[in-house]
Amino acid sequence: MNKIKGSKLLRSFNLAITGIFSAIKSERNMKIHIIAAILVLILSFFFRLTQSEFLFIALAVTLVFITEIFNTSIEKLGDAITKDHHEIIKIAKDISAGAVLVASSFAVLVGIVVFHKEAQSEMDFVINIISKSPLYLMILCLIITAIAVIIIKGITNKGTHLKGGFPSGHSAIAFSLATGIAIISKNIYIAILSFIIATMVAESRIETKVHSFLEVIFGALLGISIALVIFKLVEVFI
Repeated sequence: MNKIKGSKLLRSFNLAITGIFSAIKSERNMKIHIIAAILVLILSFFFRLTQSEFLFIALAVTLVFITEIFNTSIEKLGDAITKDHHEIIKIAKDISAGAVLVASSFAVLVGIVVFHKEAQSEMDFVINIISKSPLYLMILCLIITAIAVIIIKGITNKGTHLKGGFPSGHSAIAFSLATGIAIISKNIYIAILSFIIATMVAESRIETKVHSFLEVIFGALLGISIALVIFKLVEVFI
């Protein structure tokens, strides 16, 4: 008798695990929640959280997962009934989505309250390093430039992230680097040499017909602008 109960319990457990994995596989939002939860839990180990703070983080993550799982099940049930527009099914889906929004908002609030103090001290440490190290500042310029190029390419929907498209990523990064070197060195000859090299990089993109003249010019202006803005912000606020 106990063996039968144990077998049923194990089967129920396996079905529950299967349901969770089905929700993860079929729903993009569940994948996002998984990634966010992993990052938050990793941060929890790096930040010196109390037991109560960690429990609040775990509770917030769990609530988001529970509401998202129920939301997924309601959506699947509604689709199984009919794929045509049905007002009551729509209302049910909207309500379940609202539950996910409430849980996610609670999770964000918990994260802000719990991590704020530690994050502030860590941010002050990072800002102090960046302000005193031109190398870190240059790396920051290049990272932001690369992100800006990827975003603009995604918006214009031309080329790939690494080749072709608007604007020229090579030109943007080359001129961002040249601008940073010119500002840090404060030497006219080094600045001229840096911009000559950046121009050669940009020109090579035109010669190989990977980019047009306009794409290269926009990339160069983007790189210069980002570097100037970042160095100016550091100068003003730090």
